Formats: sequence, C-alpha cells, structure tokens
Amino acid sequence: MNNERVQQQSLQALHDAAALLHAARGLVNMLEDLVDSGIRDTHRVGVSQAVIAEAVSLTPGRVSQVIGAAPALEGWSDRVALIRDWPREALEVQKSHFKGAMTYPPYKRRRVGLPQESEGPA
Repeated sequence: MNNERVQQQSLQALHDAAALLHAARGLVNMLEDLVDSGIRDTHRVGVSQAVIAEAVSLTPGRVSQVIGAAPALEGWSDRVALIRDWPREALEVQKSHFKGAMTYPPYKRRRVGLPQESEGPA
C-alpha cells in the first residue's frame, strides 16, 4: 500500500509538472504575439527600428521582418499589463538574463563617466 501511495504521489507531481509546462508554452506563444504586436505598434507611433531592436534585444533585421508582417493586435499593451505581474517571483531568475535595454525617453541613457542627475557634485 505504501508503494502504491508513493507511485500515486509521483504520478500526480509528474502530471502537475506536465500541465504547467503545457500552460507555460501557451503563455510563451501568447507573449511572442504580444511582443510582435508591440513592435509594430511602437514603430507605427514613430520609434525607430534601431531603438525598438535594442529595447527588445532583437536584431534590427528581425524587427524589420516583424514590422512587415500582420497588423498589431488590438489592446496588446493591456494584455501585457495583465500578465506582467502574475509570475513575477517565478520569473525573476530568468529575467535577469534578458539583455534588452530601454534607451528611449523618458528612460535616461546611461553614459559612462558622466554623473547621473541624482548625483550631485561632491
């Protein structure tokens, strides 16, 4: 009986992990669609492809391909806002490897050797 219980618990944990993996893959697909829509919409409002490429950590050529594809999804930014905070703790480790950088106003571009605005003269 004890062995059956261990087997059942192991099988349940495996099933739960597989279900989470399936759901996560669906979420990844949805987020890829939202990023593509965001690229198109951001370009449409006048942000250059080079700045977009840096922000999303893609090559300018890939950004150009995305821009030339289907139109942006309606309400893409609202969908991102709903998803953004949900898995925060679970994704912090993975997010630390993302190389995208916000350099477009109102985000200040960091300049090496220059004091930041919050830093005053000593």
